[in-house]
Amino acid sequence: MIEFTRVGVSHLYPYAEMARKERVVLSDSTMYYGGYVDGVLVGFYGLRIRGGVAYIKNDYTFGAFRRTGYLAESIKFRMRVVKNLEIKRVRANCTKLALGTHLKLGAHIIAQYKRGDALVEYTENTIKALSNA
Repeated sequence: MIEFTRVGVSHLYPYAEMARKERVVLSDSTMYYGGYVDGVLVGFYGLRIRGGVAYIKNDYTFGAFRRTGYLAESIKFRMRVVKNLEIKRVRANCTKLALGTHLKLGAHIIAQYKRGDALVEYTENTIKALSNA
């Protein structure tokens, strides 16, 4: 089972170059959560709050741990954080690789970009449902 812990961006610097190769760039203005399984960091997942909207961003699951459901679990975890903050809109700019997971969890596409990337949004009802999952 994966557990999430808030981590500072500086904790993630050793992984920055690896993540950058997949277009994930760390930001000082993003809150990060490390995903840990049996004490091993399997990925990191970001959340930025801006003007009453939460943005899921800078998600990175290490290659050996992909296709395990950890991204979906991280999204559900962040929906609980968002619900506790009483935020009613969540958006995510996601890569083609992550888009399927967002759509399966109930997000809808509001803009499509090159390379298959997309801007997705979660409704208030979806946020509530995922935060209780």
